[in-house]
Amino acid sequence: MSNTKPLPLLDPGVPTLSVAHNDVGAFYEPLKHYGAFVDCAVSVSREIERRTIDECGVPPERARRIPYGVHPLGEEEARARVESSLMGGPLRVGYVGRLVQEQKRVLEMAPLASELMRRGVDFELHIVGEGHARAALEAELVRLGVAGRVKFWGWLPSAEVKRRLKELDVFLLMSDYEGLSVALLEAMGHALAPVVTDIRSGTGEVVVDGRNGFLLPVGDVQAFAERLERLAADRRLLASLRAAAWEASQPYTVGRMADEYVRCFASARETNDARGARARRQPDFPVMPACRSPYPFWLRKIKRRVLVAAGRGRY
Repeated sequence: MSNTKPLPLLDPGVPTLSVAHNDVGAFYEPLKHYGAFVDCAVSVSREIERRTIDECGVPPERARRIPYGVHPLGEEEARARVESSLMGGPLRVGYVGRLVQEQKRVLEMAPLASELMRRGVDFELHIVGEGHARAALEAELVRLGVAGRVKFWGWLPSAEVKRRLKELDVFLLMSDYEGLSVALLEAMGHALAPVVTDIRSGTGEVVVDGRNGFLLPVGDVQAFAERLERLAADRRLLASLRAAAWEASQPYTVGRMADEYVRCFASARETNDARGARARRQPDFPVMPACRSPYPFWLRKIKRRVLVAAGRGRY
């Protein structure tokens, strides 16, 4: 269609939902624009739900919080993993996620490892994931002389990630923002003690500082090193935090999440029906200006065909 041709209406008889996965403007701005069309706005954390209502103008009755779900270990296996903390050996610290500096701040793992070495902490750092910051992180670990304490596993299948988690003691997350980290929930479900940043969304919903993990200021490498040193020296504290982390993960199951989405769909249908013909519908679907191309459709079509022919695009 050309840029001047009216866009088709959304079917007013079909419920419309949105899901905000992260505490960042890329999720809030579209919701502000399309909010009148949304029958149910789903948020994965309390903070995102609050901002959905307060900043995006979604009525509370059309907002719903549905946290992620994971598959935690069974009680017996979790207890065995917790008891392994008392056996000594190096503190096994793990990170699972994208290797990027923006948001995840992965380059801070290099000075953290260096500080742990300076403090004489016996540790291993296991990194699962890939990303464009990997090369820079590897180079910095080599420069600081701590590369021998770090193992890069790359991207792993889900079953292999779970196997790696079963071999770790602590989950590390140094992000400066999140929605509700699935990796954090999975780690806690595998009885790992979380040592994570105290950020506005996500971590504080499941981690209680000093009870089932540690919440630390963004960018405070010294604080992270101090807590990890403490856990390496006090194995009973480590075991206690791991047990409490597993307990805290129990409400965050896949089955619970699925049930809540089923209820959400039913609620969206009821809302849709109650709004009847939905006079809120504008004559034309109001596409966000940022989503409109400045180029005519015929030119974009030629570009797509060229990219497909070159093996760089697809229909």
